Amino acid sequence: MFLGLGLLGLSAGIAIRAAGATPKLGYLLIASGAVFLALRRGRVLPSLGLVLLGLGAGVVTAGLHSSSASTLKGLAGRVPLCSLQARVLEHAGALGTLLAVDSLRCPEVQLSNAGVVIVDEARSEPGSFVSTRGWLLPLGDDPYDAARGRAGAAAAWHAQEMHVIAPPNGLHAVVARHRGALRDGLGNLDGQESALALGLTIGDTSRLEHSTIDRFRSAGLSHILAVSGSNVALVLLAVGLLLRRTSQRFRLCACLGVLGLYVLVVGPDPSVLRAAMSAVVVIVAFAGGAKAHPLHALGIALLILLSIRPQLLFAAGLHLSVAATMGILLWTGPLGQHVRFLPRRIRLGAAATLAAQIGVAPVLIATFGEISVAGPLANLLALPAVPPATMSGLLAGSLALADSSLGHVAAWMARPFLRWILWVGETFGTPNWASVSLPRGWGLLAGIVLTPAVVAGVKRCTQMNREAGR
Repeated sequence: MFLGLGLLGLSAGIAIRAAGATPKLGYLLIASGAVFLALRRGRVLPSLGLVLLGLGAGVVTAGLHSSSASTLKGLAGRVPLCSLQARVLEHAGALGTLLAVDSLRCPEVQLSNAGVVIVDEARSEPGSFVSTRGWLLPLGDDPYDAARGRAGAAAAWHAQEMHVIAPPNGLHAVVARHRGALRDGLGNLDGQESALALGLTIGDTSRLEHSTIDRFRSAGLSHILAVSGSNVALVLLAVGLLLRRTSQRFRLCACLGVLGLYVLVVGPDPSVLRAAMSAVVVIVAFAGGAKAHPLHALGIALLILLSIRPQLLFAAGLHLSVAATMGILLWTGPLGQHVRFLPRRIRLGAAATLAAQIGVAPVLIATFGEISVAGPLANLLALPAVPPATMSGLLAGSLALADSSLGHVAAWMARPFLRWILWVGETFGTPNWASVSLPRGWGLLAGIVLTPAVVAGVKRCTQMNREAGR
């Protein structure tokens, strides 16, 4: 309960700061929260104190992240022609590529480590060095530029000319080599099969046709193209099996190291950051001799992530990832009780699929204005093929580091599973009835309707956790 109150306050504080609140308000809220906590009278005042502390922390944290780029924003308003030396930070999908500014030289102004700009070009590996000449442009108030700002950019960059140098050494070079090996290992597959394998393994959908992506969205399968908890679980399972004869401490350290490398290879996508941070919380708790309940791990992971990157609060990928995870954790058990007529393996899969679909329904309606009718059945058919396809793809990339022909053998193993997933996506995503358009306001209504079920699920999980700890 207290973790949820703190997380609610932190999220609200980040949103308040985005609406224009000053850091002074944040410090005032923190002081007020500390006073209420110090009173320790009943449960209402401490709960209010936690919310106020979270609000203040959210305002202050988001303010620290935005204040460092104020100079860059002011300079962009003048639209100067400048020279830029930067590093590729990360790719923000259709929004562009984020560049961390090392040196910016404009007429009468020179800046170092000024912040982050976003550019349409520079589709290169993170960590690459960029030397470019062009115009520094301010971000507008339209939804597209607003999304770019929430992604972390202080200004936009329109390049007149650009030179990109791949990372020559270091960790980024290792990551780039792994990405290249994965693409080489999957090179013997057909176009869309290879593109789907890249989406399953590292969330790279750049090679998928737009029609395929649209069909997957209509069929409710777009989530398998984003790296999430299932991918992280598969990676950690593989590491655990390979090192099962080693000491527990070594296995845990290896899991953390491989997990960090995997996140770098995939990129800082909101869903993978959420899944990886949750896994880190569980691993650290296990190393300390404790057990972390999945709901607690999720809450702690969100607190850490939003403190480090407040702009993730506005990322639809994080909303969907959290909603699906909450649905699975809260309602898989109860829904499984209602489908006992199915075989056990099918029953668990059907219950988890339906629980996830129910969880993400309010977010899908509010964000995209549609919901997939074919989603439950399409997921039930496609999801069993996702783990073997993903593991085969990851194996292909690992073997291709030594020899690309070995990677081709592993990729060949993934082919029937990839074809099956593509067939399910095409079959259930093509009909007009596959998805239904709804007013976005209905997403809020769906969230309100599901609130009692969320509260009941949290109480049930808390009670089961207490009984297990006795």
